[in-house]
Amino acid sequence: MSLALLLTVLVGVAEAQPLSPAFEARTVLLQARSAASTIGQPHTRARALREIAWAQHRAGDRTEALHTLESATLAGLRIEDENWRLDAVADVLFLQIHMGDTAGARTRAASLFRGLVPSPLPWLLLEADQPAAARVLMNELEPQRRPELLAAIAVMQARGGNRPASTATMKDAIALATGLTQEWQKSYALFTLVRASAELRDVSGARQLVQLVGDRAWHAAALDQVATAEARAGDVTAARQTAQAIASNDYRQVALIHIGQAQASAGDVQGALTTAALSPAHARARIQREVARAQAAGGDVTSARATASAIAEEGEKAAALRVIVRALLARGDVKGAQTTLVLLPPISQTFVLGEVAAAQVRVGDVAGALAMARAVRGDDYGPMALRDVAIAQAAVGDVAAARHTAATIGDARFEYQTTAEALRQISA
Repeated sequence: MSLALLLTVLVGVAEAQPLSPAFEARTVLLQARSAASTIGQPHTRARALREIAWAQHRAGDRTEALHTLESATLAGLRIEDENWRLDAVADVLFLQIHMGDTAGARTRAASLFRGLVPSPLPWLLLEADQPAAARVLMNELEPQRRPELLAAIAVMQARGGNRPASTATMKDAIALATGLTQEWQKSYALFTLVRASAELRDVSGARQLVQLVGDRAWHAAALDQVATAEARAGDVTAARQTAQAIASNDYRQVALIHIGQAQASAGDVQGALTTAALSPAHARARIQREVARAQAAGGDVTSARATASAIAEEGEKAAALRVIVRALLARGDVKGAQTTLVLLPPISQTFVLGEVAAAQVRVGDVAGALAMARAVRGDDYGPMALRDVAIAQAAVGDVAAARHTAATIGDARFEYQTTAEALRQISA
């Protein structure tokens, strides 16, 4: 059984669970776990086992899901690259929390994260919408990251409608940050508070906090956040002035991009294009991409394509066309997406072709989707497109067809989005 077939069967069972007997789902997933355990590369084996664990959880088999997570942990600990190893273990903890086993996640974290490596558990609990539990573990973090956690909690509280609690939490965060004695720690912590203030639309608070950032690099990054907040509040003149005051050329460009993005998101297409005209070449191209996104999302496909065609940088032009394709798919305009797809260079088409093919499956054009996917050149991109078609078939309930498609894929050297990453996107 190829890895592609394994993953597609998993998704099919998880998504089509109402159509499948629970016993069959449990059996298939146990077989899948046995197959995944034979994968040689620890990184790939850990990913596959995490997918299986989540599918078992979805199928109601909690005991086996937690058992599979143990195997995923062991595989993750065998990864040589330290960053990948820590990420793999963090994803196990993330899934364990989402399965409702917070106590087990705490026990696992305590045994795995010791010494100089801080536990990611407070952040994972916050992502799982458990701010109180995250705050209890705050002191496990490095000093400069404790105010950052509080600021993130404040943003979450505000989004939940509890402004008084958010204000109180931000006060606690400011007190912690200003009490730090090492300048680099204080500057980083204050930068995160400026960023949180920007998210809270507290322009005045962001302007006050940025004055306290002593480190030049973090001060430039903080000014970018202030400019972004000003632009989101509609004060584009102030935002541009703030951007021009940034000493770092790189952060100044980033600030201009964020200003243009804010304008485009608010529907001020002409204002965004004006900001683009005032910006250096790369920033101009990035802002034009955001304008094309806004135009396509609003249904003005003709203008979006025209904006994309005017972008001087070929890479950004292709990125803008891909953005238009995805915006059209989000609107349900599969035909428009297909028409835009052919405007892309072949290599750029491969990045979104699977998404277009999956949309074709959802509207009933399975034959067209398979033909498009099988026409893709390349040892990796063709299998990726077929994988997307198979997953789409499973998602609409045709698990048998999904398995048949997956069986034609064979082994490919591609990575895939993990369940933890997908959950993060859904909850964002």
